[in-house]
Parts: sequence; C-alpha cells; structure tokens
Amino acid sequence: TKKDIATIKEDGFLILIKIVDFTKYNSMKNNKIQISKIEHDLKERVKELECLYNISRDIETSKNLEETFEKITFHLKEGSQFPESVNVNLMIDGKIYGIKENRKTYDKIRTDIILNRKKKRRDHRKFTH
Repeated sequence: TKKDIATIKEDGFLILIKIVDFTKYNSMKNNKIQISKIEHDLKERVKELECLYNISRDIETSKNLEETFEKITFHLKEGSQFPESVNVNLMIDGKIYGIKENRKTYDKIRTDIILNRKKKRRDHRKFTH
C-alpha cells in the first residue's frame, strides 16, 4: 500500500523505500520460541510419566525385590531432565542399589520411602560433568 512506501528525491532520482512492520515478525518469532518451550516441557513430562509407568510395571511384575530396586534406579535416572549428569541410588537397610560412582556430588535430594510399612531412605544424587 502507499502508506508502506516512503519516497526520497535525491539528485533528481526518485528512491522508493518499502517500510516493513517488524512487530509481526517479532511476534511470530516469540510464538515459535514459546511453542519450542512448550514442546520441550511436554517431552519432559512424557519422560517423567514413562519413568513412573516403568517403575510401576516393574514393581507389579517382578519376583526379585533386589532386581526391582536396581531397575528403579535406572528408571529414575532416565526420567530425569539430564540423565547423563545424574546418578541415582536407593539405600535400603544399609544396602545400596544403583551405580556406585565416586564422582563429586553437587546436589543431593533425599526423601523417605515406605517399604512394608517401614521408613527407608532413598538417596538421589545429582552430578555435573
């Protein structure tokens, strides 16, 4: 349209300049960023749900409790946001299940769990490279 075009006369030449409203493009870029974030968040929720499903399935079908504890540590690791930077251990009755690595711990999450109506400990360690 005419309002989108600016004219400049210089040395007898007529220069037409198209004026572009970049707010539309910035809005589209922001929408793409938001959609990308939503997709990432949804993938993380799916990973968490798969983790919980796998743990539940293993508890229901397993006949070996110690093997189940080992599998749970694997599922918790895979269900975390950065599995390559996480090590998960379950400590039950003084026995540790999961990968026993001697890497420096930067963050720990501990929570009580109940097993056969007795309080136990779960030690969830996070690491960085």
